[in-house]
Amino acid sequence: MTPKFPVVYLSGALFFLAGLSIVCVHNLWVAGWPVLVTIMGWFAVLGGLGRMFAAGLYHHVAQQTNALFVLEIVLLVFGIFLTYKAYSRERKAGSD
Repeated sequence: MTPKFPVVYLSGALFFLAGLSIVCVHNLWVAGWPVLVTIMGWFAVLGGLGRMFAAGLYHHVAQQTNALFVLEIVLLVFGIFLTYKAYSRERKAGSD
């Protein structure tokens, strides 16, 4: 069975693999910003499965609406925030 949209299928497989890696390594459900990494991992797993098993539907929706563009902007903002948190230094109490 050859997928009709191989690029969408391939990106779905890569999203699924990346999300599964994140969920396996960073499955933290704590109060605070680190839970965003886990949530992004689960979104990648679900989005990857959606792209793999409904590549035609994903391709059709991507051409018809701006919803995926808005979702990509939201994911970009989350990515910038997580990058900032990963590389910023947190000040500890009593260290000046």
